[in-house]
Amino acid sequence: AVALASHAGIETIVVDTFAKLHDLCQESVCKELGVAHPADAPYGKGFNMVDQEFNRGMNRIALTGRGLVLICHEDVKDIEQRDGSVKNMVVPKASKQARDYINRCVDVVAYYYYGKEGHRRIRIQGNDEIMAGNRIDGHFVGVDKFSVGTDAKTAYQNFIAAFNNRLTIVSSNGKSKV
Repeated sequence: AVALASHAGIETIVVDTFAKLHDLCQESVCKELGVAHPADAPYGKGFNMVDQEFNRGMNRIALTGRGLVLICHEDVKDIEQRDGSVKNMVVPKASKQARDYINRCVDVVAYYYYGKEGHRRIRIQGNDEIMAGNRIDGHFVGVDKFSVGTDAKTAYQNFIAAFNNRLTIVSSNGKSKV
């Protein structure tokens, strides 16, 4: 993070994959403690140190003022609901500690997937089955999901248009909304 602060030309940091970054942090802490796994350290010290070091590093990156993109693969987990029931949910493939960071600190969780018709899509608003969401007021207004086309340029253009509330979305009933 300190090295990043001196690179004026870097505008956005992309971490691919977020889970691997957490794994590397865990390896580093285990090496420092002289243990093979955080559970091998007494009294939960290993897990606590991994969590502290990971959050400290992520916060240092966030404080550089650059854009930060965290890429995760998907995982299906049993998630306890508020009513006590358990439901399968698509979540970022990462440790619980890393997902906790996402829940606390990430402004937009977008789920990039192939729709039933085979087109690439991005879901911005989550539901009972998919973890996604937006905490930035005034952006992605009225957008649950949208097509990203067939190439990277169109995907980027559609994402920026959706972010700026300028993407025309055609609903299943044929009506358009901007």
